[in-house]
Amino acid sequence: MLLLSLLATLGAGWLLAPTPALVLTDDRTGAVLAWLPADGPVTMRYVHSLVRQPAAEVFAVEPAGLRLVRLVSPSEAVLEYYARVEPIRPLGDAFVIEVVGEAARPLTALASALGRRSVESGGRAVVLHEVAPHGTPIRLTIETPTAGRLLCWQADRAVGNVGLDLVE
Repeated sequence: MLLLSLLATLGAGWLLAPTPALVLTDDRTGAVLAWLPADGPVTMRYVHSLVRQPAAEVFAVEPAGLRLVRLVSPSEAVLEYYARVEPIRPLGDAFVIEVVGEAARPLTALASALGRRSVESGGRAVVLHEVAPHGTPIRLTIETPTAGRLLCWQADRAVGNVGLDLVE
């Protein structure tokens, strides 16, 4: 009985611990489109509009926002387009730029079926043009919800993944 009580207390503490979340918001209206866990790197995947090749931007999660740490693509031309000072290096069947010196900040991306942008975090993904109309600016911020891990999971039928809704 004592062990059961101890486990229940520890479980409640884990649930109530403040946990950062990646919040996707319509930058025009302020409407929250999705919440994702932000307990690791955040990846934005898209198809480059000029080169028409896939690419990914990988961000570290920090209280001030997202800090770009890596650019990856199977196309060297996509990475050349960024005109970064860091070298482009081969990585298996792809190329990578390890980014240094970027400051953390909120990020805005446009919903677009053409670029097929998606955001991945905590093992979940949201396709931007499936949660907002084409051309909608979507702001990505890091927040620590007051309700901590008391998040209600709901099926996101549009993307076939699980999204997070804050329970406050």
